[in-house]
Amino acid sequence: MTPLADRLLAAATSVRALVVGDVMLDEYLLGRVDRQSPEAPVPVLRAEATTHGLGGAGNVAHQLRAFHVAVDLLAIIGTDAAGDSIVEACEQAGIATTHLHRGDQITTTRKQRLMAGHRQIARVDWEDPAATDQHEHGAAMIEALAQVARPDVVVVSDYGKGVLRSEVLAAIGQRARSWGVPVLVDPTPGPLGRYQWATLIK
Repeated sequence: MTPLADRLLAAATSVRALVVGDVMLDEYLLGRVDRQSPEAPVPVLRAEATTHGLGGAGNVAHQLRAFHVAVDLLAIIGTDAAGDSIVEACEQAGIATTHLHRGDQITTTRKQRLMAGHRQIARVDWEDPAATDQHEHGAAMIEALAQVARPDVVVVSDYGKGVLRSEVLAAIGQRARSWGVPVLVDPTPGPLGRYQWATLIK
């Protein structure tokens, strides 16, 4: 690495980030295709292994941890098995889960990709944005935000799954202003005015 890269990586270890947004579980069903199905014109995947990891805002948090940034993750997930896997993956990566809100009526967003070698042949999604986009969950997010210690930067990862309601986004902007810290936003398609308080929009 170059001296500049060394200095940047060394500086990252002193940074604390708050990542807010849509967390999901990314799953991969790995195998190979040898034939077509006799039932329909589709390939038959011979399954060989499965893997899973953090997706969405969870992946952002994971990538920051790779640079030794201290990370708090603020999000909503379910009390289902996929939610348990997300908590476990966060703990393994050293991501703080103190502010992960878990709802009994929420289906944790889960994306399973069927992979034939390096080629994706299908994807199966489990999600219920309508259940996530409820006032009580937005209120829980705002309450949790009020308990977060001042970070050095806020990263907002919006996949449009219902977590970042308008009142939650407004609370993030207000809190970031009170902290005096920059806010980086990866937005969902749509009007960018809802992120008008952002320092940088991807």
